[in-house]
Amino acid sequence: MKFLRFLASGGFSTLLDLLLFRCLIYLLVPPLVAYPLSYSVCVTVRYFIDARLTFATERLHLRQFAQYFAANVLVMGLGLLAFGAAQHYFTPMVAKVVSIPVTVLSGFIIMHFLVFTDTKKAP
Repeated sequence: MKFLRFLASGGFSTLLDLLLFRCLIYLLVPPLVAYPLSYSVCVTVRYFIDARLTFATERLHLRQFAQYFAANVLVMGLGLLAFGAAQHYFTPMVAKVVSIPVTVLSGFIIMHFLVFTDTKKAP
């Protein structure tokens, strides 16, 4: 169940991320700049969703947010590697979509084992 909630919150933040990314591209922001900008906004929004709904954290902590944000820098780096490679073959928007599975799998593993380790047992 926890992974399904992670996918649902990820679906919402991914749609938001793609929308922001597309808007930035429309405003002529270079794709390798637009990627981390849109991703960073969504990381902040998603922290609150993941902390409360996905991993059922009872209290929000600044330290935990800092860990979450740092972990997402690592996840974003992995996504950027996939994005950069895919950009050689696809448009920026398609390359962004191609990078999503990399960020989903690495994000769940890192969040579950390194960030939300003090959460109550969620179904």
